[in-house]
Formats: sequence, structure tokens, C-alpha cells
Amino acid sequence: MRATLHLSLGAVALAVLSACGPGFTLTLPDRFVTLTDDPSLRDGRYEMRSTTSDGVVVGVQALEHRVDGSLTFWSEAVADRLRDQQGYALLGEEDVTAASGERGHLLRFGRDIEGHAYRYTVALFVTPSRIFVVEAGGREAVYTALEADIERSIRAMRF
Repeated sequence: MRATLHLSLGAVALAVLSACGPGFTLTLPDRFVTLTDDPSLRDGRYEMRSTTSDGVVVGVQALEHRVDGSLTFWSEAVADRLRDQQGYALLGEEDVTAASGERGHLLRFGRDIEGHAYRYTVALFVTPSRIFVVEAGGREAVYTALEADIERSIRAMRF
């Protein structure tokens, strides 16, 4: 699942740098636990990482951007990367709005890995200084039971 959750924007990543401080709030269902609140213990990519006991994971990256890419640009870049280079099938997408008013875009993917079906959701919010990337995924059978709650949490985010 580590490879599933790791979002690499490839060449696009040259235009972004990790930002300092999260600058967001995300409240997940009670089934999730935060892996660490201590910034010194994070792996450097994620501002927040959470998991359930059965392996559904959620992570948030806050990336500072130095190019004037629109939400459409970043959404297409992520979709292209996941589809073309990592073998994910785009299952659906839609515009979303955070509770604090920021427009975002949500993409849903699926992929089989070693005989198991996985689901993966990416939500992007582009603010004037940062790109917030919310990633959620897990085995399909477990993930689909939590998908609506995860997406409700994404829509309730504040930046």
C-alpha cells in the first residue's frame, strides 16, 4: 500500500517544494488514528497521515507552488501520472468545495495489485500559495465502506 499512497508528480514535482506547517484542518471518522503528530517523525512528504486498523490510509501533502498552475492543470497532471505511469484506471472525478470555500477537484482511481483490487482517491485544492493534496486508499472491499465518510471529511476541510 505504501506505493499506492505515494503520489509522485514526476516532472511536475520540479515546480513544487514542501511547505512549512499544515495550514489546514481535516477531521476523519473515528475509525482513523493519526500516525504521528510529531513533525520530526513524519517521512517529510506528508503533513498528516492516518490509518484504520484494516489498512485504509489517508495522507495530506501541503506543497508550495512556484508556477501559476490552475486547478485544472494540477488535476490533469495528477491523473496523467497515475494513469499513464502507475497503471491506475480513472473511475470518476468531480469538483468539490471545502467548507472554507476553496474549490477543489476529486479523482477516484482503481487498480489491481497482486490479485487484489485497490481504490485510491486524490483531492486537490489550489490556493494562492499552496497545493493541498489529499490521498486516500486501501483494498477495495474495505475502502468502499469508508469512501463516503472520507469524501465528507474532505469537503469539510478548512484552509
